[in-house]
Amino acid sequence: MRVGILAATVIVILILGFGAGYYYGTTSVPAAPAKTVTVTVTPEKITYVIGVALPYSGPLASYGKDFRDSVILAVDEINALLARSRSAVTFEIASADTETTALGASKAVRTLYETKRVQIIVGPLTTSEVLGAKEFSDANKIVLLCPASTGLGAAIPGDFIFRVVDPPDNYQGLALAQAVSAEGYQNVVVAYRDDTFGVGIWEIFSKRFSEIGGKSIPLKFAPDQPDYSGEVSKLASLVSDAQKTGSTAVLFVAWEGEALKWFPHAQVSPVLKNVRWYGIENLKSYKLLPPETSKETGDFLAGVKFTVTSFYTPGNPLTPSFSVAFKQKYGREPLPYSDGAYDATYIAAWSILVAGKYDGKAIADVLPTVAGRFIGVTVQTYLDPNGDQAIAYFGIYRVSAAYKFELVGTFDGSTGKITWLTR
Repeated sequence: MRVGILAATVIVILILGFGAGYYYGTTSVPAAPAKTVTVTVTPEKITYVIGVALPYSGPLASYGKDFRDSVILAVDEINALLARSRSAVTFEIASADTETTALGASKAVRTLYETKRVQIIVGPLTTSEVLGAKEFSDANKIVLLCPASTGLGAAIPGDFIFRVVDPPDNYQGLALAQAVSAEGYQNVVVAYRDDTFGVGIWEIFSKRFSEIGGKSIPLKFAPDQPDYSGEVSKLASLVSDAQKTGSTAVLFVAWEGEALKWFPHAQVSPVLKNVRWYGIENLKSYKLLPPETSKETGDFLAGVKFTVTSFYTPGNPLTPSFSVAFKQKYGREPLPYSDGAYDATYIAAWSILVAGKYDGKAIADVLPTVAGRFIGVTVQTYLDPNGDQAIAYFGIYRVSAAYKFELVGTFDGSTGKITWLTR
């Protein structure tokens, strides 16, 4: 696709009668006056497609839909800005469902490429999905801008995957290990989903917790099961055994939909309702709290002081604008990390314009520079050699008696330390 003419009007100056004059014998003829002619040229309209490959079905469908709506919000704003400048360029989206699976992500990316020749895509969502789409993406030079994938398995240099906004899990693992240790726990039973993301969190957390003298006990579970009563019973047994050797807590590494299946069983367990619970980033969700869930689940999470690490933006005056604009457009609160999809869309659009052509390789070449000079509603994007976000801030949030996630501390990846606001 050719780059359009961005200016709406070209001024052509035609100077008629060059030189001082014409001479015939001894008579001088004055030069004709210069004339200015304005020629209006209507530029050719150019539309660039930003692909969206996210889960609209499966356990993360609610996140996929909010991420997609955030992309639409950003594209609407970008198009309005371009229209005000009388640009011939507009952006549109083409969307496909990853089904929250690696195979579904591969199919979604292939579909977007084969039907629309899409060169850049916001998504997929999870690390498993990203890795599922990686082979086709690399082979066809399709840029994947992934605002929420954090698993270390996708930290690979030289590919077409750029994981902007949310930093990789080595930071979150350290933040969780420090939080648990600072609050006096010697043992942690880690219940984690058996996929790339869950295994990665288990490995980095257990390594970091061991380095500061703690012991981790694994409980691996199959993702997306209809019932987890058996796993909850196993968790209670492992916690009881661990308590014989020291103070014990639970770290829960699951998706929102799985948590909603675990908590009704855990909240009636005499063992599990009397230990501290910690969780990962995506469990900071209002959908886990009343009125979205029962009062009993809310009381359970407040009683165990459910504490999660989640992406945190320190001192960015743009941050509130996203939530306000999202609520105005859709009439609801955005889910966590939706702002990352919004920022990723701006990075995609700017990278296309800077590249000067709609070509995945050209876009990939300029994207790290564009991202490194971009500050959106989340945080400054700065990519490491793997194409991953290198600036890491996390908030430490705890469920209160009012059924809200309240900020109790912050983690700075540059220092590797937590600053507690309240304990």
